[in-house]
Amino acid sequence: MINKKWFIENMRNLSETGGVFEVTWYCSVTRSKRDAQDQEHTYEMMNHGVAEFTPVPDDESFTSLSDLTEEQVLGWVWQTVDKTAIEQRLEQDIQTSYFDDTIDNTIPWVKIQPES
Repeated sequence: MINKKWFIENMRNLSETGGVFEVTWYCSVTRSKRDAQDQEHTYEMMNHGVAEFTPVPDDESFTSLSDLTEEQVLGWVWQTVDKTAIEQRLEQDIQTSYFDDTIDNTIPWVKIQPES
């Protein structure tokens, strides 16, 4: 199963007005897989960035800092990035890195010892 999570790591705002002018965001995509011993392993790929805004405290749509929600700020971020493209690229990266049976991670000089 693929899980996607977006979150805000940091926000910078103007002390006088509380207007947010910079947001650091992250997108995390995880996927789990069972190995031959039926142990579950979860793999994660992440992307992050900074979105910049120009706060206008006199605008009637202005929301004070104390009233902001993460969902509202993520909505602002998603207006500045291609959310779908970021998620699809991370999904593809996980697929290619961990779930593609045509890719082998063998290191020829490392001998794997069988478990006793």
